[in-house]
Amino acid sequence: MKIVFLKPRSAFRNRLRSDSLFGLIIWGIEKIHGKDKVASLIEEFKDSKPPFLVSSAFPFKNSNGNRELYFPKPINRPPRKDVTLDTMASHKDYKKVRWIPENIFVQFAKGELTESEFFEKGIWEEIRDPWGNTEQVMHNSIDRLSNTSIGLFYTLEHFIQDGGLFFLVDIKKTGLEDMFAGVFQFFEHTGLGGDSSIGKGSFHFEMENYLGLPVNENFECKLNLSIYFPKKEEVNYYANHGESVWYRMELRKGKVGGRLHVQPDVWKKGINVFSEGSVFPTIPGKEIYGAFPLVKEQKKGQLFDVFYNGFALMVDYNMKG
Repeated sequence: MKIVFLKPRSAFRNRLRSDSLFGLIIWGIEKIHGKDKVASLIEEFKDSKPPFLVSSAFPFKNSNGNRELYFPKPINRPPRKDVTLDTMASHKDYKKVRWIPENIFVQFAKGELTESEFFEKGIWEEIRDPWGNTEQVMHNSIDRLSNTSIGLFYTLEHFIQDGGLFFLVDIKKTGLEDMFAGVFQFFEHTGLGGDSSIGKGSFHFEMENYLGLPVNENFECKLNLSIYFPKKEEVNYYANHGESVWYRMELRKGKVGGRLHVQPDVWKKGINVFSEGSVFPTIPGKEIYGAFPLVKEQKKGQLFDVFYNGFALMVDYNMKG
């Protein structure tokens, strides 16, 4: 497992979840190595043999010369404590805790900590949101023919002053590590994500080995660290093992390619996915979870079919209690 650190040198628009990161990585490979290389990689994904898996980006903070990593709080059985008028405010604040330090995340993963213990011992009260500041920034839209203003609009921008982002990459094919390093060097010059053409999303990249998460073949569950679109047989298995399934779902819908690919119809088909932190039972004999669905067919004016990376980067998880 590799860990990639992104040290921000500017504000950034996109929190860089796994589907966005995958698309950016693929575009970077195309710019450096050409379309044939991308086509061969896409075929491997279509055959359910992904050459790499990527997590979403999560925040880290610098603390006493060390990086304190934050992971999504596992979605578990809610705390088994009756809600009263006196405790209602605490429960509302508790639901806002979405990110936990690495050491607490590992305790959850090893089965050393339950949701009830995490809540009742007040561990959550010491955790602060690590994402830094999010601000609305005003922009002026310009008519390029008349060079006059045609309206104002706002975008959300994220600022992390004493930290940055990181994501995990599980490289399953020999030779891809050097390719990733080249792609990240490319993005150091061009920027990453929304509004990179005007200086946003500028990062410095570092890639290292990562051995921080527990690995145990006897663990009965998997925890998802990416956006996950399951195959039908996986959904059927989960339906029959509902006691070990805890999840959050959302709709993902986006555009094709941004400034790197222009076409008349930019919208992809929306799909429902499992969010980061969702927990599922381990499927015996299964190593790769997820699918690579077609979300936009090739038509006139479009250069190629568009697929969605729904393959999950899963880690072993022991659901205590």
